[in-house]
Amino acid sequence: MEAQRKALQRGEAPRMEGVQHSSLTTDVLEDCVGPRWDEKRHVRLDFSSPLFCLETLTGRDGGLLNPRLNLSNLLTLDISNNALTDIDSVLSVHNGFKRLHTLKASRNRITQADLDLPTLAYLDLSFNQLKRLPRFEGIRNTEELLLSNNHISDSDLESFVLLGNLRVLDLSYNRISTLPSNFVEDLAYLKGLTKLTKVDFRGNQCSAWFPEYAAVLVGNAVARGQHLQQLDGEAIAPRSEKEITEMAAQVIANLEQYDSIYIERQEAEATRPRLAKYAIKTALAGDDGDVTIGRLSEILERVHAMEEEERISTFWRQLPASDKARRNAAKELVQKAQLALEVCEEARPLILRGLASLCLVSEGSLGHKLAAVLSRMAQQEFAAQSEGDVGGIAAQVLAEIVVPSILEAADQERVVMDVLTGLTEGTECLSLAVALSSCVSLLADLLTVSGPTPHLCRVLCVICLSQENCVEATGQGIPQLLCRRVLDEGVPEDDQGLMLFCDMCIIMGRCAWHNRKASLHLTRAAIHTSIFLPKLRDLIGEREATSRLPIPQAKVAGAIIGALTGMIRSCDEAMDICCDNYHLIDLLLPALKEEAADPVILAASCTGVRVILENPRQRAELLQYVTEEMRGFEGLLQYLGGTRYTAMCDRAELALRNINQLPYVPERVPLNRLTNIYACRVLASICNFLAFYLAEETDQMVQGIAEELFAAHREKAIVDVLEVKNEEVLVAAVECLNSIPLRYITKETVALLLKLSVVKLLTRLALWESPQVHAVLWGMHAAETVNAVFDVIYRNLSTLRTPARKAVIENMHALNRVSVHFLLAASRVSSVRDTMRLKGVVSLFGPVLEAEQQVDVHPDGFDVVVERTWTGRDVNVLLTSLSGTHKLNPKKKEAFRIVCRLADIIQGWPDTPDAAKDLSLRALCSREGEMWDDDAALRRHLEMDDREESERAPQQTDFVRLCIAERLSLLLTPLCSHSTTQRYARQRAMKQHAEYWAGRLKADIEDAEEEIAKASKLAEEEAAAEEEEETAVLQQPQQRSDLLRAIAQSKPRSWRERVQNRSRPHHQQTTNAQAKKKKKQKDSLEELQDDPVYADLYGKPEEGKTGA
Repeated sequence: MEAQRKALQRGEAPRMEGVQHSSLTTDVLEDCVGPRWDEKRHVRLDFSSPLFCLETLTGRDGGLLNPRLNLSNLLTLDISNNALTDIDSVLSVHNGFKRLHTLKASRNRITQADLDLPTLAYLDLSFNQLKRLPRFEGIRNTEELLLSNNHISDSDLESFVLLGNLRVLDLSYNRISTLPSNFVEDLAYLKGLTKLTKVDFRGNQCSAWFPEYAAVLVGNAVARGQHLQQLDGEAIAPRSEKEITEMAAQVIANLEQYDSIYIERQEAEATRPRLAKYAIKTALAGDDGDVTIGRLSEILERVHAMEEEERISTFWRQLPASDKARRNAAKELVQKAQLALEVCEEARPLILRGLASLCLVSEGSLGHKLAAVLSRMAQQEFAAQSEGDVGGIAAQVLAEIVVPSILEAADQERVVMDVLTGLTEGTECLSLAVALSSCVSLLADLLTVSGPTPHLCRVLCVICLSQENCVEATGQGIPQLLCRRVLDEGVPEDDQGLMLFCDMCIIMGRCAWHNRKASLHLTRAAIHTSIFLPKLRDLIGEREATSRLPIPQAKVAGAIIGALTGMIRSCDEAMDICCDNYHLIDLLLPALKEEAADPVILAASCTGVRVILENPRQRAELLQYVTEEMRGFEGLLQYLGGTRYTAMCDRAELALRNINQLPYVPERVPLNRLTNIYACRVLASICNFLAFYLAEETDQMVQGIAEELFAAHREKAIVDVLEVKNEEVLVAAVECLNSIPLRYITKETVALLLKLSVVKLLTRLALWESPQVHAVLWGMHAAETVNAVFDVIYRNLSTLRTPARKAVIENMHALNRVSVHFLLAASRVSSVRDTMRLKGVVSLFGPVLEAEQQVDVHPDGFDVVVERTWTGRDVNVLLTSLSGTHKLNPKKKEAFRIVCRLADIIQGWPDTPDAAKDLSLRALCSREGEMWDDDAALRRHLEMDDREESERAPQQTDFVRLCIAERLSLLLTPLCSHSTTQRYARQRAMKQHAEYWAGRLKADIEDAEEEIAKASKLAEEEAAAEEEEETAVLQQPQQRSDLLRAIAQSKPRSWRERVQNRSRPHHQQTTNAQAKKKKKQKDSLEELQDDPVYADLYGKPEEGKTGA
């Protein structure tokens, strides 16, 4: 029967060894429906059993159209698992199907289904060969429509407006491919389906290459009042209406970019080679290694293409048949392969692929050894990624070669388990979990057949590190089967049984953590009250130190706590039972207060307490109690490199080796060399616990403890954890530091953060080409990370406006520098670029530049060049700094940088060459002088990445559309007008100055000429007077000499004095003269002026002469 099922799934006619009906004759109806089939009013008919392989619904005697078959009351018809190609010509209201409510026609060969069944409410046409959507005019009352796994390529959803009662729509795993802009328009037709609760578009190009459609669909549902509960098989997370609307608006605003990305992915898919080894072979070809690598590639390809028997015989051809000889040969091969991997780095991909090709060779345990080597390589690459290495080749080889080979050899259980056991040797690794994700269904089958074995459960523990694998494992029934097994057998007493029980608890706990379905099943089975809590109370309920427990029992206790934590996190019922009835918090708190707790129990307890306090009701009841019991955090902080760190590492080493005592005293491992997975989990769980605790800013007691903690600068212990090269620890430590309230950040804290370069660490993570890191940093924390860095820059710049000490200012500038470097590094990650243009990030762009503009120039200052980031590579964003609320001063350097950035975007200047440079204003000015060099511009265009090249034309369009040239002129107009006014004023001043001095010179010349003329005339008159009046002068010599002297004194002595007298206002001279007359009385010399004897001295004519 299984072969028939597989044949039906492939769309082929099943091969039946026995009798199988291909049509519905009267004999078939009599045998399968009943002897009185023609007298009954049938309500349900089922032809989906293995007895049927129907090719038609009519046949020789009419089939379903047989007039003797009464279908007037038929409600349900199941014709699944057949070979039907046409059903719409038979299933119609005109043929008697007047009350048909449910039609199941999955797993057939139906190519079209234009049904006319007005009463139909449930239609299942999945796993068929439909090439287009059915016509819905005849099935307007359909409530559930299942069309998954067909060949539908039609993306026009307009016809769905006819299905007003539709609740469930499944179009997953079809061939729908359309541009995001068109897909968003098509999704608008689903707005009118007010009863829609479940939608599934998985497995289509339109959803795989444009996953952001989910935000638009959910936004449409919220806007129209739909109660959409599930999308693509996952429950929709609760969010506020405002947040959903903003996300949908952001996607719609960037549809042009999504269209470009979609086209690029489509072209890449069409041109991508099917076998990656050819691309690697071409890339590795060179002058030095061409012959060697070429031969190696050829040999490995030939071995990989061989059949299994031929491969084994070829490999062992020259060796004895004994198992010992083959084991030695396998060991030697593995050693030489490892040596070759260390010596020849360029041949690493080919060697790993060659080893992967031999993983199914079970003789000599070769497959097990090779799988262990590949697993170890994957773990080393995953650990090395914290240093900035690319890595990931071993995990890729596992996913592309080993896993498909395992799936092909699924019937060889021993070989498969041999390989899987080798893969799970060593520590757990997320990259292995991702690589083995395709094996979940195979492992579920093996678990069903052979039951839980130590090796099988160990493999499942590794696989369940991934959330997606946990969801699939729950769907395959793995945690349900393990739950039933534990309830039936209870907790074993021997060490081997305890280790198996421990692994089963870990699997159930991880599935419950990531999937509510698993948690609900475990809760309803009451495994927590019948197994977990009683066993946990037996192990750690006596209030004794957890370090007294043997390692196996400590691991069991930690696994039980992990399982309970997963259950209470996903199920409120389990939370209420465990906390209210069994007081789980009292079992977890002692480990947090111990002097040297077991690391496995401590890590699980920290996580458990945090999950309990995350529940609103439990937090209201237990937060104060936990705070009082903890009596501060100093004890937990001692595990973060303090006095308790050494004892914790020693105990973690025992747990890693699974022994109770070491024959030697281990040395203290510094934080930067810590790799023990159990110790790392302790550090990560403590940091996550503190991060949650510090976020409780409303509780006075919590804040009091936090104040005591940071008053003594205990945050140094959290900062020191950043030296650990473990992804989980780094993420937890950064989250913990981010939770520290800003009022506690002092100069010492900032200096310490700068010393350990927190943002530099984020920069390294940003440049780390790891899918796991990108999934955590850029998938889960992208928006909040970028927002936080922008916020740090803005706060620093705001603080720098006020006077501060020199050390504080220098630290602030240094922090700005590394923050900008992080943003520049994040701009180089293609998956983050969309995040850097979210509304929250863009809203901080203008304020940051405006705040920088108001900061005084400092010798150690740093230009906060946020415009060089991907956020600033958008003319719409730059426009906010040219006009509006955050308009920059055109006289400042920030405005000049914005204008230069606009020129770079329009001209097509790449960002990557300048990412590591500190561009000064001089460099920007000199670069602007090169803009007319066509050859240099062409070279720069070749350096642009695909996203920059694709955005250049839209940015140029926006530049024209937004009239940015006119806006630039308006920005520069005040500057230009001010310069013109100053120039004109200066010219007028200079002109007036020249005229003034020219007039002065002319007046001086005229005065000099006049004075000379008067002086000469006076000299002539005096000479004549002397001759004529010599006698009179001699008569009164004394009076005359005094009068001459007074006249000489009253005359201006030089032209300067004459100019001063002339420039003095007339009314002032008159007033001064009058004042002098009032103040001074007439002296004797003035009285002589009226005397005619002295008239000649004043130039007056004599009376006698005048009268004549």
